[in-house]
Amino acid sequence: MQKTVTAIWNQNRLPVVFRPLPQDQPGLLVRLPYHAGNRDWLRGDRRRKPEWDPTEKHWKVPRAWFSAIVNSCLNRFGEVYVIQPHNPMEQCAPACWEAKGEECQCSCLGVHHGEGRPGWALVRSKRCARGAMARQRVALDLTQAHSLMWA
Repeated sequence: MQKTVTAIWNQNRLPVVFRPLPQDQPGLLVRLPYHAGNRDWLRGDRRRKPEWDPTEKHWKVPRAWFSAIVNSCLNRFGEVYVIQPHNPMEQCAPACWEAKGEECQCSCLGVHHGEGRPGWALVRSKRCARGAMARQRVALDLTQAHSLMWA
């Protein structure tokens, strides 16, 4: 599975948002298909500017931008890969079902995340997987836009 997560991170056809554990990386790492305006698009109307890491070839943005970045990627590309911490021992519970964002690390791999929230819908492909990246257990999810999205 390591190869799958790494291969998805290294592909350049669809955007990838990696939310590492806070102690490993304070922000998010984002890879986008190349476009000259990516910095401005990522920034939007926010005060802080995304930082480009030329060695690792990804953007660094604040962790607080997570849901907004996922939503923006869905609006622009129709799909986004999300890689985030995964704890197979954490039971899926109402806290996951009633969540109001994309952050999830429980055993359902995000399949039931936010299901109970009215007014939006997400369809997740069957290409959901578990693996390791940056020395941590992660879940890989291809999120696709469907109907309404959260704000």
